[in-house]
Amino acid sequence: MKIFKLGIIVKDNNVFSWQQKIIEKLINSLNIEILILKTQMVWPIQNNLKVPSLYHFYDRLDRTLFKQKINYLNIVDSISFLNGIPNITFNSIEIYYADDGTKSVYMQIAHYNLDLILNFSTLSCEKYFVNVSKYGILSYRLDGENKENEYPACYWEIVKETTEIGASAILTDNFGKESAVSRVSLSTYPNSVHINRDQISKLGPLIISRIIFGLKGSGQSFLQKSIETTNREKQLKKKTLERYPNSIEVMYNSVVLLKRFLIKNMLYKELGRWSVQYKFNCSTNYNTEFSSFTRLKCRNGAFLADPFVISKDDKSFIFLEEYDYKKDKGRISVISVDDAGNQSSIHSIIDNSYHMSYPFIFELDKTYYLMPETSSTKSIELYKCLEFPNKWEFCLNIMENVNAKDSTLFYYDQKWWLFTSMNETGFNELNFNELFLFYTDDIFSSKWQSHPKNPIVNDPKLSRPAGKVFINEGKIYRPSQDCSGTYGNAININQITKLNEKEYMENLVSKIRPDWDHNLAGLHTLNFDKNITLIDVLQPRRKF
Repeated sequence: MKIFKLGIIVKDNNVFSWQQKIIEKLINSLNIEILILKTQMVWPIQNNLKVPSLYHFYDRLDRTLFKQKINYLNIVDSISFLNGIPNITFNSIEIYYADDGTKSVYMQIAHYNLDLILNFSTLSCEKYFVNVSKYGILSYRLDGENKENEYPACYWEIVKETTEIGASAILTDNFGKESAVSRVSLSTYPNSVHINRDQISKLGPLIISRIIFGLKGSGQSFLQKSIETTNREKQLKKKTLERYPNSIEVMYNSVVLLKRFLIKNMLYKELGRWSVQYKFNCSTNYNTEFSSFTRLKCRNGAFLADPFVISKDDKSFIFLEEYDYKKDKGRISVISVDDAGNQSSIHSIIDNSYHMSYPFIFELDKTYYLMPETSSTKSIELYKCLEFPNKWEFCLNIMENVNAKDSTLFYYDQKWWLFTSMNETGFNELNFNELFLFYTDDIFSSKWQSHPKNPIVNDPKLSRPAGKVFINEGKIYRPSQDCSGTYGNAININQITKLNEKEYMENLVSKIRPDWDHNLAGLHTLNFDKNITLIDVLQPRRKF
């Protein structure tokens, strides 16, 4: 296989910890050769940008208050893990003030015939390194950041209560044109600039690695498709304020942020209360009057969520997550409701030592199976029904060594398709779940084929499943959660327009918001069977 030659620009011998993860992964990869390009800043480059001293104070205070939750600023001495890697050293004068001496730097770099250069320094050298690598220079920038760092990334997003923050992998080609190869985003953390920067920086190793391996495997075709996909999804957003705040704005905004923090943390508990609601004989399953739904009764000290339903013997058997506040975990329970609305007592059917939720249930060969979320075990478990609806036994792990949530099966075109929300960052604290698709002919074989388009969705507004995939009037629909701003913010109805072993496409056709009741803060599951439709809704819990 052809060797992929990669140059990495670092400042002196220092890199950030998130950049170290990328470099170490690439060093341990087959058929990748690395050249380190060390910049030495011999004097500060003149910058006319004036940052208010009050903003500097705010920034330092933010970093101090939340220092236990951030590590993206940790600087690592690259000497410890770059021994034996060839390197070329140059300084800022050679780059910014090109002369005959600069040509020798170019000639040294050009000698390596690099495929790509990663810029991990603060040096804006894209236009000075034209034509020294095949594809150009790749950098990872937070939304609003530019090469001159004239914008305080993640500050205005908090002040303006933007629901998500993002970052893009930007490629500068040999003609000086910039293109976004990929973009990712996360829900905005409401109180800290540095926590947001930390979280979005942790996505860098995942995104940059994917791009390099994509280029290594498919070259220009991968690059073109990635750029087209990013632009088609219209994810690049222009910020309304791309400047540092003045001193008056810093003082005013700080008061506003403190007020929000106190209201949220003094009046409300961190974990809200989910409840399940249902209605018989809806005209449509996702475009209906949700204010008329009836709420299921729940045991004290618990909440109900993630409803799935099987209609059988003139009753609707509702399988759901029953979350115990004291035990801080969920179990799988069932409730039956007859056509008159009479509700049975709730009965726990699977109660393990670890958290369980999202009880996806389906029938195969006259036997019921249940696939709950068990992400804490790093597996996707499957249970078999021995006596409906109360008696179940463990059958097998469909997948192992995966951080998967809300797995959803769909049988279509003689194949089983598995939609599942995965976190591949390696950071469990990140609420970053992309949608992955797998398929098989036999769900009991544990041999699932990964779809070539994976991840098929990487937008937190659209990716996470919110109920079973269904067909209506010959069209396939996939409910998903809108997790921008907060977990379970709303439900999307996405129409799947292409589903086969090579292609996947979907379009958003409808969004369901909990706007029929001002006391509701979210909803994240929609399911139905025959004449009953179910949703779950979220209410904040006051401390007093």
